[in-house]
Amino acid sequence: MRYLTESFALAALRRGRTIEQFLGAAGRPDKPGIRWVEVRPAPAGYVVVLHTAEDIGGEHFCDLVEFPALDSDCEEDFGQEIATAEDESQAMATAEASTGASPAGG
Repeated sequence: MRYLTESFALAALRRGRTIEQFLGAAGRPDKPGIRWVEVRPAPAGYVVVLHTAEDIGGEHFCDLVEFPALDSDCEEDFGQEIATAEDESQAMATAEASTGASPAGG
């Protein structure tokens, strides 16, 4: 995951912390959006969630979790659960393979 070395990301997950990586643009020219992936601890391991939000940000508003879902049919709490994993290494590998997340920050 971007900005964290693999060992720091794995350690954060082991401590019960969530990690995220910004994936870039999504949506259409008339309705731009952004994507990011989240790996979070769950009772039986880890959950990988892909978020897609409407890009309403600006210079003074850049908190991604406050952006509305890109799909107007979604509720306030949005995100597509794309996988579960038993251990943190498997969860990170799944996030990378499923969403294009980069362990090297690419």
